[in-house]
Amino acid sequence: MTADVFVLYPPDLDRDFDTALANLGFGLNPAGLHRRYRREALRLNTLSDFDLGMLGIAREEIPAYVMRDKFSAFAARFAFRSANS
Repeated sequence: MTADVFVLYPPDLDRDFDTALANLGFGLNPAGLHRRYRREALRLNTLSDFDLGMLGIAREEIPAYVMRDKFSAFAARFAFRSANS
């Protein structure tokens, strides 16, 4: 017997990805970026708010956090926060 496992991408994360990318400006391919960072975003989304807080992020910041290597604006935000925590 096998069990089917369905993992649904939480709609809030899609909205948060769109918001984060819109704040950066035009010329981006959100679909490609969603696919690239989806696994890490889903993993982080399974953590409790407390655990996310221990990482220095809020749930709505997950997209920016996972894309911090791609966009210097995100990297600077999280580098500053971790250095001053």
